[in-house]
Amino acid sequence: MNIIIKRIVGFAIDLMVVGLLGVIIGFVLVDTGIIDSNLAAIILLLIFLLRDLYNKSGSLGKKVIGIKIIEIGEYYILRKVLRNFTSIIWPIEGIILIFIKKRLGDILAGTSVVHA
Repeated sequence: MNIIIKRIVGFAIDLMVVGLLGVIIGFVLVDTGIIDSNLAAIILLLIFLLRDLYNKSGSLGKKVIGIKIIEIGEYYILRKVLRNFTSIIWPIEGIILIFIKKRLGDILAGTSVVHA
């Protein structure tokens, strides 16, 4: 399978995981009054931004689909956050990925995604 298709599928899996966690947080923590919806939104944003910290080579979606992140230079947690922060503008990320085969987040963070 093409690496771009694998990346898209891996991202979709990650979004499903974050969405499922959002449903759980919403029903369990927000509806019972344990936390308010603003805090729940912040928690979900952090989960989204930190999703590549699942293991050193990337997110659960990447692991399931058989790809991994490699870093040019030393390993820094901040790189994983930076590369995911640009996912917020995913339509632009998708266009860049199609044309230059790398996401904006990969370019800024000095990372690449390869077959595992």
